[in-house]
This record gives sequence, C-alpha cells and structure tokens, in this order.
Amino acid sequence: MAFAPVVIGRSHVECVQNELLPLAFGPAAAKKLDRLPMSSTERRRLVTTDRGAPRWAIPRVALAVPSALAAILATLTCFTEVAAAEDVGDASPRAIKETPTHGHQAPAELLDSGGGGLAAGEFQEPPSFSTLSIPMLSRHGVKIVGWLEQGVTINPSCPEDRSNLPVIFNDQANDYQLNQLWIHAGRPVRTDGHGLDIGGRIDLTYGTDSHFTTAHGLEDSWNSPGSPMQLAMPQLYAEVALNRFTMVFGRYLTPIGYEYTPAVPNFFYSHSYNFRFEPGTFTGTLATYRLTDQLQLSAGFQRGAQTWTPRWPDNDRVGVVAGGCWSGRDKRTAVQLAMSSNRRGPAGVYSENTYALVFQRHLTARLHYVFEQAGYQNVGHMTPGEPLLAEPLLDDVDFRYGTCQYLFYRINTAWKAGVRFSWNGYYHLQRPEDRRRQVENYNVYSATFGLNWAARPSVVVRPEIRIDWSDQPRFDALAETDQLLLAVDAILKF
Repeated sequence: MAFAPVVIGRSHVECVQNELLPLAFGPAAAKKLDRLPMSSTERRRLVTTDRGAPRWAIPRVALAVPSALAAILATLTCFTEVAAAEDVGDASPRAIKETPTHGHQAPAELLDSGGGGLAAGEFQEPPSFSTLSIPMLSRHGVKIVGWLEQGVTINPSCPEDRSNLPVIFNDQANDYQLNQLWIHAGRPVRTDGHGLDIGGRIDLTYGTDSHFTTAHGLEDSWNSPGSPMQLAMPQLYAEVALNRFTMVFGRYLTPIGYEYTPAVPNFFYSHSYNFRFEPGTFTGTLATYRLTDQLQLSAGFQRGAQTWTPRWPDNDRVGVVAGGCWSGRDKRTAVQLAMSSNRRGPAGVYSENTYALVFQRHLTARLHYVFEQAGYQNVGHMTPGEPLLAEPLLDDVDFRYGTCQYLFYRINTAWKAGVRFSWNGYYHLQRPEDRRRQVENYNVYSATFGLNWAARPSVVVRPEIRIDWSDQPRFDALAETDQLLLAVDAILKF
C-alpha cells in the first residue's frame, strides 16, 4: 500500500481515505542539491541563501522544532562527501530492529565505550559490557549479560494520581522507579556459511517496566494483578541457523519500530508515542534470510502482541509478521520496514494492523539522524442483533499514526546529546446499535531534549527534558492539554 502525506489541517477521516501515515519529507532541498552539477562550496552557498528548509506535513504551531532539524539536515547533507573521507570506524546505522542473536548492528555512537548500549538482540557486546563467564556454559558458547536501570521523573504539575500517562515506562510522577533489572542468557547461532547451528535465548526482567510487556497467559500466572513491580520473560526461544538462513521458535521482541523495550540501546529514558502502539513481543516463529550483505528479509507467524495463549476461546487465529532491511554500501544509510497483521477480538471480528518505516543516516562522523513513520489500525464490524462485546457495537474503528524524528550528536567519548520531536494523530469511532456514532479525534506533540553521560564504561546517566502538548486534554487524568517532565535515569551494565 502506498501512503500519501497527511496534512493535519484536514480531518482525520480524509486522512484515512487518503491512506494515512505519511512520509513527511516533501521536496527536501538537500535531495535536490545532490542532482545539481556544482561544487560543494556552491552547493553550501545555495543551501544557506536560496533554499528554505524542507516542508513538513504538520501544523504551523509545531513547525519550529522540526523545521530547525530539517534546516540542519539540509545544510549538513552538503558535507556528505567531506564526511565520507573521515575515519568513522564501523559507523553502521542500526540496520534492523532485530531480536535474534545475530545480524543486529547498532550505530557506533550507540555502541561505543563512551556511553553506548547493547542492541537488544546482539551478543557482540561493546567494551562497556563484561559478559558473565561461567566456565561450564562458556564452553558451549552460552553468554550472559545484564543491566540495572533506575530513575526518577519530576512532574511539576503534581498530578493527584501520581501518573505521567500517556507517557509509559517512566510513568510514575515524582517517585523513584526501579525500571529494569534485566538478565539475558543465550547461545548465538553462526550465520557465516558454516552450515547448521542451533542456539537459543531467555530474557528475564523485574521492575516497574515489566507490566507493559507481560503476555496474556504467561506472566499473569505468577504476577499479582495491579502490582507495580512485576517479573516478565519477554524472550524465550530456540533458534536454528543454516548458513544465511535462521528460524526462531518461541517468544521474541518485536522487529517493528525504532525504540526498544530493553533500556540499554535507547538514547532517551522516556519513549515516543509510536513506541506505545507498536507491538512489544510476539509468540510464534520468525524466519530471517540475508540475501546479500546489504539486504535481509524476515517473515513469520505470531499469536498477537503480548499474547502467549489465545485471549478469546473462539479465536485462535494466527497472524503474520514481516519485514526487510536495506543498508548502503558505505554503512552510513539504512532503511527498515516491518509490519504485523492479526484478527483480534471474539470470533476475530477485529482486523489489527501495525507497521513502521525507519530511515537512518550518518550525516557526519558525529551526527546521526533517524526518521520513523508508524501506524496502527484496529477495525471491527459486527452483525446487527448478534452482539459479541459487552456493549453492542456495529462499528469500532481505532486509528493511530505518527512521525518521530531523532538527531544525535556525539560530543566526545563520554558525552552525547540528542533531540526527539514527534507528532501523533488519533482517530476513534464507535457506532452502537441504538445511538449515533461517537468520534474522538485529536493530535499529540512531544519534544524531548537529552544527554547521555558515560560516567564509567559500565555506567550511563541519561537526563532529559520532555514537553508534551495536545489539542485536547490528555494529561493529568484528562484534565490538562500539556505536560512538562524532568527525568533522569542511570544504567549499570554487568
């Protein structure tokens, strides 16, 4: 499906009819300049004088931050040829959000010893990790890695319910959180042409983040309902590899989107709203084949997001998950597209689909840009006179979609700076049998500014300032239209 740009000034119904979920670049000046026969000096002069920033498909009130990012992007693109000559080492973008134990390469600024992190599914640890060594396990290629994440989020509004929702993970206002005590162990498989290999992995995490990742039919059997501290097992799978082909069987983290459930590979303490509606985990299979060094494809079957056993007795249908990733020969550019589709609800009356497109580019040796476009739709049509839900509905439509941009700058080996700006649109329609349709339609914007400080090779401190605002009350128990959060967390890797 081709997705046309969304202009928020129009109604969301028109956006849906126009196929939702834009790629918001428009006629970017930087792309045009690449095709003009001129020197880099002339091109730089043209960008800074005759060309404006790229046009973004968002309202004027929110143009300031993304327009500034776009202007920086357009200007820095002129220096691509110069930056290509710099010694950047292995500066590959995070090629694919992949949870199996191979093939996941994070950008150098996220993996170096100066405050980076471990990609969620990667066992090639950066120097900041000390893999736990148990001789009996090490002889069989089993590796163990873990971390402790804890933080605090200050909400000057002091909400009565002490909640920062709809922000998740650091969702508790003015309170200490032990977010993640995470340990994973596994044997990575070899995919370098050495034939058949067998491996597997298990992840366990305890803390306040766990209740966002628990699966129906699994963790709810040992956790107390409503408890803020829970134990989760986000991954448990076996893996078989044959040369460039691998197959995962079990529960695995989603390959959809840019941000991760594990804290370490993320730059920010808080999460984007795209991350909120993207699936967290799947239970099923996932096959991956690396066609070339630049292109790999994945596909599999799954029971649905955060689902270990079927949620409805009359619906045991299996959904699909698929994705692909391409990376440039210069290891500076990567593009990833992944999606999932399920039939949800009683008798499978709901059609649920999620997708995310991620573009990454190393602009210079120190500067990294990421653009994510994601969308979610859940559409249900019921037969009159045969209600399947608690409240009889004829139509139940839920659309969520948004764009998120990141810009990271590595200051030195100990410090990195980052900014994230996101826009998300929500459209929810319900039509009961005995009433007119009810429509909820609103936009949410978020700007986050943060730092990463590698206090020691195994310790990362992540302070941030986050501002959220909406055109309808969505914060402080749906009483406020904006929210300011001052947060900081620390990650101890072991």
